[in-house]
Amino acid sequence: MTKHSPTYRTFDIVLAPFPFFDSPGGKIRPCLVLSSHDYFNKLVNQCTIAMITSAKNSSWPYDIKISDPLRCGLAKPCVIRLRLLTIPNNIVLKPLGKLSSSDRLRVQEGLQKIFHDLPLFTPSPVQSIKEFQP
Repeated sequence: MTKHSPTYRTFDIVLAPFPFFDSPGGKIRPCLVLSSHDYFNKLVNQCTIAMITSAKNSSWPYDIKISDPLRCGLAKPCVIRLRLLTIPNNIVLKPLGKLSSSDRLRVQEGLQKIFHDLPLFTPSPVQSIKEFQP
């Protein structure tokens, strides 16, 4: 019998290893799930994440301050850094919480700026899920 890893939903905050090219092994850190549960995470058993950091020593364009870190399962003030990565679901260590509605809107705005030249769309209700399956 095949064992399936838990899958995560868009705007879940999880604890996962986040690799860095300049340091082997990376760092265990909170991350924000960005990819769709139904159209990606469940189908390929992976999820696309953005890192969450305290950002004490640096900043990036479009860093998004988390308005209520405690509600999200975070112990201290943090920002969502739109540094993106796709990881297997089975390396996620645990779920921490959910991002608030107001913070979700700011993440969407940041992603729209980053992917400004990419023709993104929202599927209409008429389109079947089969159109999006590999």
